[in-house]
Amino acid sequence: MVAMNTAGNRIEVLASSGQSSTFDTLYPVLGCQPGSLAEMAGADYAAGSLAVDAHQQASVSGLYAAGDLVSGINQISVATGHAAVAATAIHNRLAPNYR
Repeated sequence: MVAMNTAGNRIEVLASSGQSSTFDTLYPVLGCQPGSLAEMAGADYAAGSLAVDAHQQASVSGLYAAGDLVSGINQISVATGHAAVAATAIHNRLAPNYR
């Protein structure tokens, strides 16, 4: 991709080949190579992703993760769901005086 411009209520993308395409919606995905502080902390990885439980907690107690690091789906909506699960688990771990 060389450039993006608005074309009315659409998005025009100009490729390096000179080809232009216009879209109603553009959803960016960068992809990833998991490598993080979690790895440095000794957290377990499985199939190229950080291994987490059903509450998004890694093998290192108190370490939670969401999004591309734990899933190859690379979508904002998936990361948002992971974050909601992790936030609930973290909240439930808090001492009673913080609730």
